[in-house]
Amino acid sequence: NSGHDIGGFAGPAPDAELLARWVAAGIFQPRFSIHSWNDDGTVNEPWMHAEATPAVRALIKLRSQIEPYLYDLLWRHHRDYAPITRPLFAQFPDDPACLADGDEMMLGPDLLVPLVVEPGVTERRVRVPAGCDWRDFWSGARVPGGTEAALPAPWDRPPLLVRDGTALPINPIEARFGRRDRGFGWLLFAPVAGRLEA
Repeated sequence: NSGHDIGGFAGPAPDAELLARWVAAGIFQPRFSIHSWNDDGTVNEPWMHAEATPAVRALIKLRSQIEPYLYDLLWRHHRDYAPITRPLFAQFPDDPACLADGDEMMLGPDLLVPLVVEPGVTERRVRVPAGCDWRDFWSGARVPGGTEAALPAPWDRPPLLVRDGTALPINPIEARFGRRDRGFGWLLFAPVAGRLEA
């Protein structure tokens, strides 16, 4: 059950872009936490940079939306010791390109998270694993396995790919403070006929 202190636990406070990118990475970890004590006496809070607050708000809503998937992964980890996050080579051992060092990770078996770790980036290029096709979470565009894709990378919509054929459990009710509404639904990423692979 891993995670990190978003924004860093000590040292200088992150700038607006670093905070937004760090939150974008943190929402895909089992443990999601924004807190710290900085050398200048300030603390990291979701609203610490006005220009990043809308992005951080959208990212926290995305985290709430995928909570049923995360819950399922935590249950499978408890029951079967299945890793929640994993390197690409662990999920795709037959694809030698997945052995290359990179900033991508799998969240469970079905979500590929290409992290944005460089400042000023507006697009993230990623080579997707071979063995299955992928879908852009935001647009639904298909990305053939074993190819490279250029994904938009705005602060509020991190690059995210879903394995083709996935039925992703979600909470379709928008998260709001002071409201405990929860729902359950599915996002379906249906494959082309005859192309579903294990």
